[in-house]
Amino acid sequence: MKRSRVLFPAAAGLAILITAISTVSIRSARAGTPLSSVPVRDVESGARDPINITGEFVIPDGAIGITVGFPGPVGKLPAGKRFVIETVTAHADLPPNQRPILQVVTFDGEHFIPFTQQRLFDRVHMEASRRVKLYSASDVKVDFAREGELTGEARCTVTLSGYYVTI
Repeated sequence: MKRSRVLFPAAAGLAILITAISTVSIRSARAGTPLSSVPVRDVESGARDPINITGEFVIPDGAIGITVGFPGPVGKLPAGKRFVIETVTAHADLPPNQRPILQVVTFDGEHFIPFTQQRLFDRVHMEASRRVKLYSASDVKVDFAREGELTGEARCTVTLSGYYVTI
C-alpha cells in the first residue's frame, strides 16, 4: 500500500514530463514558417564609414602626461560626420614603479580606460581594451599620463576603432 502511494504519483509525474518534452520538441517543427531574423548590426550599411585610428604617445623624462587630438595631425573629423567609437585598445610601456592613466575625452564627457599588467621585468608593460559607445562631432582628445616616479620615457600606443556617420 505504501509503495502504491509513491509509485502512482511518480508515474503520473513522469508521464506529464514526457508528454511536455515531446510536445515542445514536436511543436517547433509544426509551428509553421519560421520568423524572419532581425539583424543586430548593419555592417554593410553605406551610412557608416569604418575608421581605425592609431596614435603613439611618448612622455619624456620628467613630464607627467601628454594630450593628443584624434584623428590627429593628418586631418580633422570630416565635415557633417560624427565619430562613433566602439573599441579603445592601448599598450603602455613604462619605467618601473609607474602606472599608466588613459582617458578619452568626447563631448559626452571623460572616459577612463583601465589597464591590466602584462609583465614586469625591467619595464612595466600594461594592456587596455574596452568596448565602448562614445560619440563625438569634433576631434577626440586622448590623455595619456603616468603616476608614480616621473623618471624615464613612457610610451603608449592607442587605437580607436569605430565608424563615421552622417549627422
